[in-house]
Amino acid sequence: MFSEMLMKTKQILSIMLLLAIGLQASAQTRHWMLMRKGNALFGKEDYKEAAERYSRAEALKPEDARTVFNLATATMGQHDANAAMPLFQQAAELASEPDLRAMACYNQGYIAQSTALSCKPEEKQQYLRQAIDHYKDALRANPHDDNARYNLALCQKQLKDEEKNNPQNQQNQQDQQSQDQQKQQQDQQKQQQDQQKQQQDQQQPQQPEDQRDQRSPQTQQLLNLSRQAEQQTRDRVNATPRRGQRQEKNW
Repeated sequence: MFSEMLMKTKQILSIMLLLAIGLQASAQTRHWMLMRKGNALFGKEDYKEAAERYSRAEALKPEDARTVFNLATATMGQHDANAAMPLFQQAAELASEPDLRAMACYNQGYIAQSTALSCKPEEKQQYLRQAIDHYKDALRANPHDDNARYNLALCQKQLKDEEKNNPQNQQNQQDQQSQDQQKQQQDQQKQQQDQQKQQQDQQQPQQPEDQRDQRSPQTQQLLNLSRQAEQQTRDRVNATPRRGQRQEKNW
């Protein structure tokens, strides 16, 4: 009886394993077909339909960096940089291949750099700094990426020119430097005052008790009265005849 149950259990497990393998193979097949269709649509510049295929493929394999990268690229092809940016970031984090990670970082830098050229002056420097960081990440992943190196140098020059030509930024930097210098001077003055006070405390002699009491006239007056009362008591005690030593009876 037990052997029959064991045999049936093995058969059920074998069927479940085959089903799991079949489902996995089926999911991989669907993923491959969706990616292939998405690539064909992307080649025809039908970025909207390509993104739809890549999105469905990404739902089947959310940890696949290349699928996320393709989805980000198709989204960028639709001129939706805000939606493409986090997808490229996700692809860069998932990518185990240095070249794929470099391309994802490069595209993030390109989006930030393009945004800097069309945004408000007060935001331009922020996006240029972001682009510089992304291009540096791309070069870390692929040191031979000449495009990333060129764009990095270009962004650094643009940022330098922007900081130089922006009077408001220069004024902010000068104000900040002035505040830092003022705070440093205040700290130095406070430190010097503390040192001087410490030296004075060390050099100042200790005053006797009666001299310290003179700082408070009321305290000195009370002390004098107390001393007078004490002296009067001593005088009365000295004026009283002393008793002799007590003798115990010795029978």
